[in-house]
Amino acid sequence: MSYDENHFYRFQRSHQYLGSTYHLDRRTKRIISELKLDESYFPILQWKGPLPNLLTLLRREQIDRMLSTALHCLTEFHLPNNPGELIVKFVVCSGYKEVPELDESGRPVLRRTTPLHSTRHTSCCNDDRTVSVVRDLFQVYNDVNYIDDDGYTHFHVACMCGFDDVVERFLELGQDPNCLVPETDDSPLHLALEGPYRSTREGVIESLLRRGADPNLPNESGDTPLHVISRPVSDNISDIFFKIIDELNKPLQVEARDDLGNTPLHQAVGSGRRKVIEWLLRRGANPNVTDAEGSTPLHIICKDYYGDHKSMEIFFQINDELNQSVQLDVRDNEGRTPLELAVANLKPVLVRILLHRGANVSSFVFPADNCFNFYRNICSGWILKMRTAFEVLACVENLENRGYELDRDDAFTIMKLFSKSKLFEKSVDAKKCFYNDKKFVRIAKKIMIPTGQSERENEAESSKRQSLYDLIQLPPREVKNLITYNKHFWNEIQHQLPTELEAACAVHLCEKISRRFFQRSTLYPYWEIIHHRLPILCCEMILGHLNNEDLYNICLVAQG
Repeated sequence: MSYDENHFYRFQRSHQYLGSTYHLDRRTKRIISELKLDESYFPILQWKGPLPNLLTLLRREQIDRMLSTALHCLTEFHLPNNPGELIVKFVVCSGYKEVPELDESGRPVLRRTTPLHSTRHTSCCNDDRTVSVVRDLFQVYNDVNYIDDDGYTHFHVACMCGFDDVVERFLELGQDPNCLVPETDDSPLHLALEGPYRSTREGVIESLLRRGADPNLPNESGDTPLHVISRPVSDNISDIFFKIIDELNKPLQVEARDDLGNTPLHQAVGSGRRKVIEWLLRRGANPNVTDAEGSTPLHIICKDYYGDHKSMEIFFQINDELNQSVQLDVRDNEGRTPLELAVANLKPVLVRILLHRGANVSSFVFPADNCFNFYRNICSGWILKMRTAFEVLACVENLENRGYELDRDDAFTIMKLFSKSKLFEKSVDAKKCFYNDKKFVRIAKKIMIPTGQSERENEAESSKRQSLYDLIQLPPREVKNLITYNKHFWNEIQHQLPTELEAACAVHLCEKISRRFFQRSTLYPYWEIIHHRLPILCCEMILGHLNNEDLYNICLVAQG
């Protein structure tokens, strides 16, 4: 079956469905009204019989306007069978081909805006169906690389959408692979790298690089293609990019900076792009380079959402192999070290790694309460609140294991987290109520959680499982270690524990795990409040009968 025959068959099937669904119903009329379509388009939506020569019905300008409206319809109205798609299929299957106007020299007039140019203002490349329709339009506008008033071309559209065959055809006809989009200074390579992943996009990238695309061209934001690769994109895209670069021995500026002073390495560590991190370091990227805010790659790992222990481990591993020293205690423009950022962003695994690598505890400054990133979760679900509380306690434990002494203000900052998150059990009898809740007991016994002591153990030994019910009855220290570093716990409990039981579980576990911290943090403030009238041992016994909220209130009084 030929291309046109195949499209005609698909058109007929779509048209038959649309004819019964949209023929004269109110929904179709409303859509057409909202799109400001002329009623002369109604015959297209109701067409029966052989397809016509469109130029006998409409002028070229009308066809352009109709196709532009069809694209708008596709992106604005997410319908199973979209009138916009039907209109484009109608035009394509009719065999209509746009004939360019010629100038006085007989050459095509390139300065002209077509429906294809409108794709840059939409999210069409994120939707497979719309991309398919855009590809169909290249059957209509197939001869000329038109340029709109902003300098955006059909070639740019093809690169953005990942149409490898269209891009190759333009390049064979002599198209410059480095022609920039004037509005943004994006090169075709930028456009090809930034779009959503499709296998055809790899072909676009390869064609551009092999035909002379410059991988070091910056856009108006200072981003080079290497910056784009260093952000979250498919590994397949970065693999083909680096493969062709190495094959062609093209030089890359690994220290290029964008307008914010970020190098590709800053982008890669902040995006968790471990393959790119390794590639950059092995090709000379400076592991201690700072951006405009004075942040090194290590700062970025410790404060960005995607910065994780695996990125940090590969960062240190490659630098060790290359005998490159990493500055652990350098401060950014706000005076923060990577260790302080890891604590403020509640990343206990990163805290542990940094301390193991030799981060200086003696110069560590505990973050003020307004620096902590846990306030992002104050209004979130109970599971997130609980995780936040566990992570801050784990950070403190890691610091104390390396000799850091938490002072009274530091401890009170942490207590305020529990108060703001409403993670206090209201009485010491709550534990009994919690364990006797038949619904919770029944569900908690069914929720099975891997019991490795760390994320790495959980990945390797996920077959060892324990019920949530048994888990919460373990001694506090065992529960804390199992839960804090166990990503499987958070996944299982978030997906299996009913919403109405989340609060009870979160509050109980937080009360249990943090009790010792609250008691020791309250001991001396309480002793001062009673003017040292009782021995410390007696004070400890008294505090042992109070819940965390009572202990917090004592510290609140002591703080004045």
